[in-house]
Amino acid sequence: VHVNAKDAKGPTDARSKLSAMVNHDYVHRDEPTQLDFHRVELQDFCMQIDSHMDFSDHYDTELIFMFHRTENDYAVLSTYVADISQNNQA
Repeated sequence: VHVNAKDAKGPTDARSKLSAMVNHDYVHRDEPTQLDFHRVELQDFCMQIDSHMDFSDHYDTELIFMFHRTENDYAVLSTYVADISQNNQA
């Protein structure tokens, strides 16, 4: 979704719009003509970040492993952003 810079209302507004679009696609998942993006499935994940984030190697698979270790379908994973020098440190 493109938003002209002069019309932007900040990251909170953008996250709210993204959440609404994901919800719309999930609600209308059995109506392909109503989907704005790809069909949202129950096994899909949603991740929100900001421009100050950096990623360790294999962060995506590690996050999925962490999620499954919670044994909670409603788990929310959160973090405090560490210094970049700590990336890929055990």
